[in-house]
Amino acid sequence: MEVLWAHGALAVRQVQDKLSEQDPYAYTTIQTIIYRLEAKGALRRTGKIGNAHIFEAILPRDAARRHS
Repeated sequence: MEVLWAHGALAVRQVQDKLSEQDPYAYTTIQTIIYRLEAKGALRRTGKIGNAHIFEAILPRDAARRHS
């Protein structure tokens, strides 16, 4: 969520690239987390480039902190 809040709408691969600067995660791990956050209503798909879906955060940062 922090990556999407900081950088706006991104594809799964772009999120992985941003996170790999800090900690390396597998593409499928990030994809699973993003899909679960989408199912919970924290993210939404905003578009598609080729086969890659673009996601953006719809849950504000302060609302996410209240629910954690």
